[in-house]
Amino acid sequence: MSSNEEDYDRLYGSAYLKACDLDASAPIKRRLTKARIDKLRQMDGEMKEKIIIGFAGMAQELPLNKTNARNLAAALGKDFSKWIGAMVELSVIDTGTGPGVCVKPIVNGKAAGDDLNDDDIGF
Repeated sequence: MSSNEEDYDRLYGSAYLKACDLDASAPIKRRLTKARIDKLRQMDGEMKEKIIIGFAGMAQELPLNKTNARNLAAALGKDFSKWIGAMVELSVIDTGTGPGVCVKPIVNGKAAGDDLNDDDIGF
């Protein structure tokens, strides 16, 4: 990315976190500071409710896709108001449609899902 592109993104960037806002080579850890529901316009123009989470030290929030919401709920419970204060790891992953943000809750010092092997995955 050129310095002009970085300046543009810094000045006019989105209120929401995207993969291009993260360093793809280094996951980061952040504490969740907020979790709320809001309606967001989808690509087809339809309005859809999403859980939106915020992070310590970051102005941008992240609307959760189904995968990230399920990852958090599996480790932290479905009551998303109780997610506040939890530590998460944010990383960039390939989604098949382009880069995306992956959210993994940190449980016992490890990002949930990092210790899976083939025996843990149901086929």
